[in-house]
Amino acid sequence: MQVCEEQQCEEEVFPLAVNLLDRFLAVSKEVNRNRLQLLATACMFISSKLKETCPLSSKMLVAYTDQSITIQELLVRLILLQRLALHAQRDQRSPSNWAVGGHERAAGQQLFLQQQTPILC
Repeated sequence: MQVCEEQQCEEEVFPLAVNLLDRFLAVSKEVNRNRLQLLATACMFISSKLKETCPLSSKMLVAYTDQSITIQELLVRLILLQRLALHAQRDQRSPSNWAVGGHERAAGQQLFLQQQTPILC
């Protein structure tokens, strides 16, 4: 939240980043605790790309982590998130089934499918 406040982000950026993080964690079997900051940074990066006219740069986000992650690690995480979206394309569940019978995974993956903007630019 500090990043969004200091960089005067659109008010939708932080809630979307939290939503993305929550959805990713819902479909992931296991996330290493010490890599959680990397995942959160990737979600912030994606959210900024989707909602800002002048999005946060990867270099700036890495600086906010006190260099605890690298730009290369951030880009690898983004590629993994894109692969999750591609995998979701193979899942043909309809949106009406998401809330029924534990289809949270399909709902989380569908969010990435709806966002067709390239995130590595």
